[in-house]
Amino acid sequence: MPDLESQLERRLERLKDWYSKYGIDKAVWCEATGYSEAEYDAWHSDTGEPPSVDQVVQVFLSLDINPVFIWTGLGPEKVSEVITLTQGMR
Repeated sequence: MPDLESQLERRLERLKDWYSKYGIDKAVWCEATGYSEAEYDAWHSDTGEPPSVDQVVQVFLSLDINPVFIWTGLGPEKVSEVITLTQGMR
């Protein structure tokens, strides 16, 4: 089983790849989430104060990021894709 540090590194790498794929830069991130550039910088650095769980949830929902994909690498990349899939199951 991989150690926790390597699991975290893979998750952060998936998040960075997600940002790149969907054109999320600092300006887009701040506009979509309502958080400041200072908060962006702190949360995306190795030395800054990490966001709370509530803040992570807000960021993920604001940007349409599927947390299951970031956590596991499985499933749709966007929350809206999960919703579309589950609506088709009815």
